[in-house]
Amino acid sequence: MREIKFRAWDKKGNNMVFPLFPKHIQYAEDYTGFASGRIDDGVFEDSFEIMQYTGLKDKNGVAEIYEGDIIDVEGIIKGNIYESPQIYKKGIDCLIEGMGTEKWRNTESVAMGLGCKYAK
Repeated sequence: MREIKFRAWDKKGNNMVFPLFPKHIQYAEDYTGFASGRIDDGVFEDSFEIMQYTGLKDKNGVAEIYEGDIIDVEGIIKGNIYESPQIYKKGIDCLIEGMGTEKWRNTESVAMGLGCKYAK
């Protein structure tokens, strides 16, 4: 069974915050791909972009893959859309899309084709 956990991009601090667990997050009703939610009591409601762990690890089976990660042709995490905007804007090999969407199924297949695999 896949471990349910999250990380979040702190828009104000420009850094990644992780791990976050489901008890920290209240989902918004307008889920559209990436989780739009609130952390804890909603104090930071507009300050974070929340990304869910996909259950996939990179080709080497080491690094966990979250929504928003950019995977290169070698099956290794190259960065993510927040910490590596220059990679994201110039062209990417595989962007891991929002869990539970049609785009997720497509990017899951591409990532697995690049050698990424589900954690045991």
